[in-house]
Amino acid sequence: MYCYCNRHFSDKNSYKEIAEKFADHKILNYDRLRFTFLFLGCERESFMCNSYLSSLNTLLQCLRNSLAILSLLIIFGANVQAETLAINTFGAPPLSNEQRTGFHDQLSITAFKRLGLDIIIPRLPAERALINANKGIDDGDLPRISGLESIYNNLIMVPQSIMDYSFVAFTRHKNFKITGWDSLKPYNVGIITGWKILEKNVVGVRSLTKVKNQTQLFTLLQMDRTDVVIYEKWQGLQTARDMGIKDIKILQPPLSKRKMFMYLNKKHEHLVAKIAKTLTEMKEDGTYQKIFDKTLKPLNNNMWLQPEAPQIGKPVK
Repeated sequence: MYCYCNRHFSDKNSYKEIAEKFADHKILNYDRLRFTFLFLGCERESFMCNSYLSSLNTLLQCLRNSLAILSLLIIFGANVQAETLAINTFGAPPLSNEQRTGFHDQLSITAFKRLGLDIIIPRLPAERALINANKGIDDGDLPRISGLESIYNNLIMVPQSIMDYSFVAFTRHKNFKITGWDSLKPYNVGIITGWKILEKNVVGVRSLTKVKNQTQLFTLLQMDRTDVVIYEKWQGLQTARDMGIKDIKILQPPLSKRKMFMYLNKKHEHLVAKIAKTLTEMKEDGTYQKIFDKTLKPLNNNMWLQPEAPQIGKPVK
């Protein structure tokens, strides 16, 4: 940019050319740039004054070049948008999708937007999403159970739940009542790597298979390579529907119901209380329920269960 400004600096139309050059980046505004150049006396006419100024022309040219570049940098800085945060998720449809229309997507986007912040939502494997957030590569992660900050020291939990998860057992051919995690011990079980609550509690089973994502998980069940897969209810229902698995059923009751939270890297500690307050307000003003009705409620139709809306949790103290 320095060379461009230096070469065309004294041209009457230079400000217009530079504005047009950067217009695609939405950084410079023609009128603002024109004002800056006029203020610094950079029009060609400003050099066509009394002859006694000609001896200072070189010095003034250098000075004006420097001032113009400084002014442009100020304009750049004034127009740079606020930092966009990366809030990871390992969630699958209907909680998160590439179009960012899932329940978690819309909930997060709306919450941060109310604070004047933009976010992107990288969809990563569960373990990688957590590691990246903890290392500060990304800015946060959701959804997660409480208590992870004791293991991942760089993460801070936002003390307002984003939803309640029901961890359930999906099966095709088995039929037994769930009386706790020990109910799974006689069976071949599949889970997704990185789901901490499952890795902690699904132990001592006949065999345990870990996979990377929900498609691989339900393929195990579809191909009779496992007896039971453990997964979150909403995402399991959507995955089974998408894969056309019609003979699947959910064993009752759920193995566990847990409140799920967002975590932020400690560099964003100043946002934790603000996000918690915003989530609470969204639940109170009906926004939370509207997002639920739009993204999750349609799964009630022609499915095996009639799930209830997520319970609205109180802030964790």
